[in-house]
Amino acid sequence: MNVPARSGAGCPLSRRELEVLGGAAGGLTARALGDRFGMARQTAKNVLCDIFRKLGVSDRTGAVVVALQRGWLSLDAITVAPRESPPE
Repeated sequence: MNVPARSGAGCPLSRRELEVLGGAAGGLTARALGDRFGMARQTAKNVLCDIFRKLGVSDRTGAVVVALQRGWLSLDAITVAPRESPPE
């Protein structure tokens, strides 16, 4: 995932957190985030919770909005995950 480096000293997120947030912005589940970034599903959830805490938000949408507004995440860096088909 092509996520821009921190934009100035005001960004409280690590590069890894920005990468995870970019994946979440694209619709990846915690399991898919774990697979993509080589971590357990619970670790991916923990990283997301750390991001929410640092940004003062309560969910993925809020975190993505804050990161986009402040220039820490770019729309060009977000790859939308394909939708999974419901089980038959």
